[in-house]
Amino acid sequence: MARWTVTNSEKKQCIESSVWVRSDDRDRKIVREVRWRWGAYWTDSVEKPSIEIEDNCWVASDADDWDLEELTDGSGSEWMFPEDMEDEEREAIEAAYDENDDEGLEDLGWTIWDGEVRLFGPFSLVNEDTGEEFEDVMSPQ
Repeated sequence: MARWTVTNSEKKQCIESSVWVRSDDRDRKIVREVRWRWGAYWTDSVEKPSIEIEDNCWVASDADDWDLEELTDGSGSEWMFPEDMEDEEREAIEAAYDENDDEGLEDLGWTIWDGEVRLFGPFSLVNEDTGEEFEDVMSPQ
């Protein structure tokens, strides 16, 4: 059994998305995306693992056999709001999050609904036991 790590090979190619809904209106959603310079996931496997890439993107958080190792060096974030949301509510959401992270949004009646981490290629796969590095990480078609 070997420890394997996969990461994006170019910086700022990892995006973490968090989707929030109102507890009184599940159709009303806000999304916060954080761009990370690097994202790394690990797995233990006897054989060299592969990942399912679509359009140069791997939805790492959906991969059952992989665990998050780290997201490092955040390089910015962006909020996405419903078009009809008033500026005052947008500002209140951003201020609550800036002041108290997730709990700030919960205090305003928002609940975390979904989230994902996407890595964009090229990718690097490393056998941590041997130090061997691979660029061929895509699942066979």
